[in-house]
Amino acid sequence: MKILTVNRKPSRGPLDYRYATIEEALSTAQEGDIIELANGKYEEVITITVPGITIRALKSGKAEVCSHRGENSLSVITVDANEVVLSGLKIKGSGAMQTNEEPVPAVLVLAQDVELIDCEIYGSSAIGLKTYEMNTRLISCSIRAGNSAIIAEGNSASIRVDRCGIQSTFDTGIWLKGASTSDIIETEVDNCGHTCIWIGKTYS
Repeated sequence: MKILTVNRKPSRGPLDYRYATIEEALSTAQEGDIIELANGKYEEVITITVPGITIRALKSGKAEVCSHRGENSLSVITVDANEVVLSGLKIKGSGAMQTNEEPVPAVLVLAQDVELIDCEIYGSSAIGLKTYEMNTRLISCSIRAGNSAIIAEGNSASIRVDRCGIQSTFDTGIWLKGASTSDIIETEVDNCGHTCIWIGKTYS
């Protein structure tokens, strides 16, 4: 296991700040590695394909990941590898629309046993987090989304929301589609335009 440190201004940081972008660090990361982000804004759209890695902020809440202009049609972070941990990050969704007229999620989970710890996900009209057929855990996270804050979709999707704050301005706080399941523990879900927690495939 090694720690790969990312700093947008490496010339001003310690000598062990080795990467200027998250994407550069991901290109060399191996299973079990930690990618640590120095304070700052990282305008990147990233896809994680290395299993078992952690991406964390050096100081919780001080590293923000958001999309570039022109990349708004993509999720800011797509997790496509098992057992990935995101910790202490601020993640800003773009609010762009997909071809099916559903907002693009800020975080898209396509792998098993993904964990978000102490993360803040927000966006003016975005979906906060969406997971398909996967097990996902959110611990001590804050999600503020203009559309649905969390969507778990599929017959085997399972999401655990533990000690989180969930807000959705226009739509649903937590939407369980299909036969997906959820454990919601000591979590406040409020300020929802439609329904705070919706269990079912479609609205009635």
